[in-house]
Order: sequence, then C-alpha cells, then structure tokens
Amino acid sequence: HQVWLSGRHPGHIPVAYNGSFAMRAVLPFVFRIVFHRLLTVDMPMGRKAKPGHLSHGLPLIRVKPQDLDGDDGQLLDVSNIIWCTGFRAGLDWIKLPIFDDSGRVKQYRGAIEGEPGLYVCGLHFQHSPSSTMIHGAARDAGYVADKIGERMRAAAG
Repeated sequence: HQVWLSGRHPGHIPVAYNGSFAMRAVLPFVFRIVFHRLLTVDMPMGRKAKPGHLSHGLPLIRVKPQDLDGDDGQLLDVSNIIWCTGFRAGLDWIKLPIFDDSGRVKQYRGAIEGEPGLYVCGLHFQHSPSSTMIHGAARDAGYVADKIGERMRAAAG
C-alpha cells in the first residue's frame, strides 16, 4: 500500500549504511565527529545549523475517519494514520526569566544564563545534534556534573 508522509522530508542517509565500509568508517565519522564535535554551539557550523535543527514541519489541517486534508488542500484516501508528534520539554512550570523569545531555555551547555546554580540536561541541541543521542547526552550530563562540582568546591572555599 502507499505511504504518505506529512511534515518536512526527513532526508536520507547518503550511503548504504548497512555495508561494512559504512559501519567501520562513515557512520562513526558522522556520529563521533560531525554530530558530536563539529556541529556544536561552540563552532560556526553548529551555530548556523541549530535553528534549522530545532524547526519542524507544517501541521495538518484536519483529520477525518475516511480521508485526510493536507494544508495544500489535497484529499488523500487513507486506511491508517500514524500520528508522530515527537516530544518537547514541558518547562512551563518554571517561573523564572530563563526563556528566549521562542520559548527555549537560554543556556550554554546546560548552564542557565543569568541563574547561577540552575542547570538542564536533555535539551534538543543542548550542545550539538548528538545531545539527543546516548553519547551526546552522556557528554552533556558530564559537563553539567563538572560545573556543579566546580560550584560546590568554590562555595566550600
């Protein structure tokens, strides 16, 4: 059966990722170097990539039991709908001036700007695209833990 995708195109991996060359060379380079080191908020490429990484596709206008209207007005006859909404941080309970105009936390590598001692972990592109991957989340959490330790040592004198 046909499959229709709503939202932005997710792109394609430009190599046959299941081949031995890809597994030994290409994917480690992409994940360990590009996502983890080059596309960070400390690098010009990372700062340029961050806004696009945090954007999303256009919403659907309406969903009915037997058909689907896209925002371009095209009517599709569908049997099943899989609604993948993703996730986002639910930080609306925080009543501090820590958010930018788009509602994102103003932070550098997890340290909240203007709020010494307040930290976050697990944000999209907290430091790089790999922040949402296990190796990037571990790096970000380690950085935050180090900053907390530095703060505690400084307070202890």
